[in-house]
Amino acid sequence: MSGIFELGSKEIPNNRESVVYYVPTGISGLEDFFNIFRTLLNFPSYFGFNWNAFDECITDLDWITYYEVWIVFSDTPNISERDLKILNNIMIDAVDHWSRTKEKNLSVVAPHGFLGAGITTK
Repeated sequence: MSGIFELGSKEIPNNRESVVYYVPTGISGLEDFFNIFRTLLNFPSYFGFNWNAFDECITDLDWITYYEVWIVFSDTPNISERDLKILNNIMIDAVDHWSRTKEKNLSVVAPHGFLGAGITTK
């Protein structure tokens, strides 16, 4: 089941069918964020270090051979509020994209409130 889950509320898989990417803590600034994700998820060399390129890569992931992909944030990146909102929208759209296409199963784990994790709407 794909989705965005609150840290500690979901067991992170440890099996051969899944790959789990742990985002390092202490991300400081947008350049740091893009560099970490490029390395962590092995984004293609054409990655442009901007939100459009991030969005394109996170909804492509052809180079990742696993069906089940987990991205785990242990803390909230230290980027501007504007950039956090953009990241929030991109991650929600990416989870939705993979849920619809069924080519991958993307799950994101984040601290309470970050990316809407642990927040229910009525």
